[in-house]
Amino acid sequence: MCRPEYFDVVYQINPWMDVSVPVDTTRAVAQWERLRETYLEHGHTVHLIEPEPGLPDMVYAANGGVVVNGVALAPRFLHRERRAEGPAYGRWFAAAARAGLLGPGGVCLGQAAEVNEGEGDLLLAGRYLLAGTGFRTSRAAHRELDARLGLARDGIRVVSLDLVDPRYYHLDTALAVLDVPAAVPAGGVVPADLLVPAGGAVPGGAVPGGAMPDGAVPGGAVPGGGDGAAPGGAVPGGAVPGGGDGAAPGGAVPGGAVPGGGDGAAPGPLVAYLPEAFSPESREMLRDLFPDAIVADPGDAAVLGLNAVSDGLHVYLDARATGMHARLRERGFEPVGIEIDELAKGGGGVKCCTLVIRPSDGRPGPTRSASTQFALTQPAPSAPVPRTSDPALPDHP
Repeated sequence: MCRPEYFDVVYQINPWMDVSVPVDTTRAVAQWERLRETYLEHGHTVHLIEPEPGLPDMVYAANGGVVVNGVALAPRFLHRERRAEGPAYGRWFAAAARAGLLGPGGVCLGQAAEVNEGEGDLLLAGRYLLAGTGFRTSRAAHRELDARLGLARDGIRVVSLDLVDPRYYHLDTALAVLDVPAAVPAGGVVPADLLVPAGGAVPGGAVPGGAMPDGAVPGGAVPGGGDGAAPGGAVPGGAVPGGGDGAAPGGAVPGGAVPGGGDGAAPGPLVAYLPEAFSPESREMLRDLFPDAIVADPGDAAVLGLNAVSDGLHVYLDARATGMHARLRERGFEPVGIEIDELAKGGGGVKCCTLVIRPSDGRPGPTRSASTQFALTQPAPSAPVPRTSDPALPDHP
């Protein structure tokens, strides 16, 4: 996460921004601090990247990149006002890799070559990387992510989704990943071996790759970002499911059953989304891939109620999205309301302020998306800084 020390609305690059509306930076900091404290109270580890003057949107850490199985890629922003954030997050990722924070063999690949706004448009949902496009992240970036992150090796397929409503300019404003099949079985009980325990330990030990001196992350904090995005790309060896030449009919995944649908098909991840934010083709794809999804009410989406973070049981989201809170309870989740309306003036909510770190566990095979640490970004000085936001890191069960 990144503390909103310099947060303000001094330009307009999305419909939420209005330079004529005053911003209370002190209030924004207080709301952000409460979000950080809430993560810590629920046992998650929070890493910080130092904010930089002149980058008011750096608080939106989700846009700061993407990490899948210990491989990190820093963003390349569309708008010139945010472009300096990419190198800042890249430096943080490089330091985190050297410190072992990304797990055994973890690495930072530097900045993306194509326009790519990180977890704002790139959301990992089990074995799918849902990749938004239309306003920020390009389709070429989806292909780049697929190749450079080695997603096929990890059994992950990129699914491109077209956004059509400028209010929902990033995928994470229109869709939230709530659960993967193994994380919350019937009854909502979370198996201890699939969650990061209190302190956010990584499988195989407290700090992947070994302890860091004084618990510091040399060179910086974990990147996050605003205006957020998540990595996407073409389906390895074929077209994106549900669209384009050679696509499987009905949006089915080539070579396999659609998760959650059809006789004998494995249940898919659970997501919530706003259909109106997507093109007709992408709506059909979402219906096929996620038949049990929560269809959001436009009123909840309009207060960034889908800009949410889930740990498989607790869902952290805007306190104003009361309808979504009720829907989540019906599905066995525990909604955690966060007052974040001051930061919403820049077009971001809970998820925009949060980048999820998915370190490598050193084992071959598909990435276990439940093995994560939450990361709040805040650029750090060149010297190591104490990880004062991190509770003790016990061994993973």
